[in-house]
Amino acid sequence: MNNKNKFYIKNLDINKKYYKCSYIVLENKLKIVLKLVKKYLKEESIENLHQLRIAVRKLRYVMEIFSGCYNKKEFIKAYKKVKFLQDELGKGRDYDVLIEKLKSLNEINFNTIKEKFEIEKENIRQTIKKELIKFVEEKNEFNFLINKKWGSYETKIFLTFSIFNNIK
Repeated sequence: MNNKNKFYIKNLDINKKYYKCSYIVLENKLKIVLKLVKKYLKEESIENLHQLRIAVRKLRYVMEIFSGCYNKKEFIKAYKKVKFLQDELGKGRDYDVLIEKLKSLNEINFNTIKEKFEIEKENIRQTIKKELIKFVEEKNEFNFLINKKWGSYETKIFLTFSIFNNIK
């Protein structure tokens, strides 16, 4: 994404009411997360995990900003799922950073340490993968965030054909 479009959100209008904007902004952030979930599940690279973690963090922060626009019970349930996912992605990222740091130290017992971290990293990656699939499968729990439906026609098509065809 180039800097020119970095802050642009399609259909966002300064004249719309705050709560109506929440649906547009959250749909945008959710669409980005789902696109990156698809990318990560196709290729579990360090960079794809990092980008996904950033997108989930942004989704969570936007949810916090617009929390007053939604039913509290529904919102808390969805928010906890996003927070849990962000925490798991953070753990995965932490191991990536730690392993790279250890490689730079050139310790004598690095291979033993590395093997233990690689096992932990793989366990966290499996949890992340499981939670990402669950997140996509439970997408209807987020409908209330985007005006009781999954917003635009493009989003519906994207979810139906892109995500599920590549996960299952």
